[in-house]
Amino acid sequence: MTARPLPVALLLAACAGAEESPGVCADYVPEAWDPLLEDDPRVDEASAVWVTTGEGAIDAAATACAAPPCLGLAGPVSASTTFRVNRGIAHRLVGTLVSDVPVDLLVEQDTTQGTTRPLLRVTYPAGTTALAETFDLTVAGPDIRVAFTLATAGTATLDGFAVLGERWAATDAAPTGTVRLGVLVHLEDEPFFDVDAAAWERRARVIEGLSATLSGRGAALGIQADASFIRGAGVWDPAWVDARTAEGAGWSVHIHDESDAAAVEQATRDGRVALREAGVTTTDLNGGFLTGDWSGAAAAGFTSLTAFKDPETQLGLPRVQLQPWLPADGATAADPEAFLAHDPAGPLVYLPGHSLREADHARFPAAAANVMTQVLAHAHPDRVNTWYFVLHVDGFGAAADDPAALDAYLAEGLADDLAAYDTFLAALAPHVASGAVVFDTPGGMADAWYARYACPTR
Repeated sequence: MTARPLPVALLLAACAGAEESPGVCADYVPEAWDPLLEDDPRVDEASAVWVTTGEGAIDAAATACAAPPCLGLAGPVSASTTFRVNRGIAHRLVGTLVSDVPVDLLVEQDTTQGTTRPLLRVTYPAGTTALAETFDLTVAGPDIRVAFTLATAGTATLDGFAVLGERWAATDAAPTGTVRLGVLVHLEDEPFFDVDAAAWERRARVIEGLSATLSGRGAALGIQADASFIRGAGVWDPAWVDARTAEGAGWSVHIHDESDAAAVEQATRDGRVALREAGVTTTDLNGGFLTGDWSGAAAAGFTSLTAFKDPETQLGLPRVQLQPWLPADGATAADPEAFLAHDPAGPLVYLPGHSLREADHARFPAAAANVMTQVLAHAHPDRVNTWYFVLHVDGFGAAADDPAALDAYLAEGLADDLAAYDTFLAALAPHVASGAVVFDTPGGMADAWYARYACPTR
């Protein structure tokens, strides 16, 4: 397999013959902005599907609501509805609860590992209460499902119910430049990938589907894989990595252990070695944001960073920049504003993209289309602009602890979820035709940036 030219080579070529080079982008200042946001109903009266437990039931004859549908309960009963939410943003409850005895509310997260995590517990007194609580998810994990449960021994009615998050709003502004656009997918560290063929193959099937979907629209998947998955490919299907590369896929090292600088160094080394043994040379890194040893990563052969996330809070960057920049060596998630600042002496280029992941595949086309209207409207006409959306392989399918259900999903449900991404890509066709969108992977984005900005003209 032919390795792609390193951006360093492009840098040297651009500098050839230059006198007193000013260094890398000495006068380069990326433009930061705040996205326009809107309420995003994750579930409401019309979409909620309630499941009851206990001796009571949902009271279909409830009359306390001003305009049905509403939820009426005749206890003793618990009623639950489950839905997906996004990590890293606050969600708030709205609605009016009327009850003749106290009502217990529980909001809990399904960790997809067979356990739940309470996010909110409230006991409402008898009478009328306007829901005004908030909750958020700041824990690691793939696709996020949340259960909202009300329990009462008496009667209660919930009217105007909704759980609202936030998403980017659409704008009708015209595109102002060219955006190099990618789709990235993360794979977690799993020590059993090289001994459990079924566990590895389930993830591989999802990646194959994503790669084929993107390739069919002229795009390419950016695979950000932990070393454990790549080594599993060597055991179970040695031609698998080559097949994805032939479809145009790009590769990044994706690390997880960020307990200290030594752990990060070991993880990045393992990731590069695993990919090299699979025939891939990569220079893009996802991870290390708690330690910020970017000079060490550069010395190890990396030239770019992608998909910033604070592993402790699951939050992304506080503002948006479309033009890549050089974070200072040592800049970490502890100070996101400092990470956003361009430092001409920074060892690696950061390639910006979307910091939130849409957990609900069916919602992705509309949410991503909104994002792209703002991204295209802020693209700088005379600079390299990058953007990407981040997916997670474990966000496709049933719970990881139910192999039978996951196998059924791969056979019957995966195609429906992939169709959502195909819909989004198809809608971009006019922008691709006009040149406003160029599909790319992190490697190509970094090459384009280094080729243009390595030695700016004075």
